Amino acid sequence: APWSSPVVFAQEAFTSQESCDVQMMQLKQFVNGAPCGVAVEALSRFELRLSCPNWLVDRSGFLSHQKLTVQYRGRPLPSCNGLTLLHA
Repeated sequence: APWSSPVVFAQEAFTSQESCDVQMMQLKQFVNGAPCGVAVEALSRFELRLSCPNWLVDRSGFLSHQKLTVQYRGRPLPSCNGLTLLHA
C-alpha cells in the first residue's frame, strides 16, 4: 500500500544464489492504521518472501457481527478474518 514504508534491495540481492538480505517493512492496512512488522527477504531473481513473525488468531468466540480489534498506540493493526498481524 502506498502508505506503508518502502523497502529497497540492491540488484545483487536478486542475482546471488545465497542472498541473506532481509529488511523489515512497516505495513499498514489503512492510512490511519497502525503498522505491523513484516520481514521482506530477496530469495532469487523473481522471488520475495514476506513473513510476519508476530501475529494473533482471534479465538474469542464472539458472534459474527462482533469483532475483536487489536490496536497499537490507539490505531488498529492489519487484520482480516480473525488474523491480526502485530507490531514488531
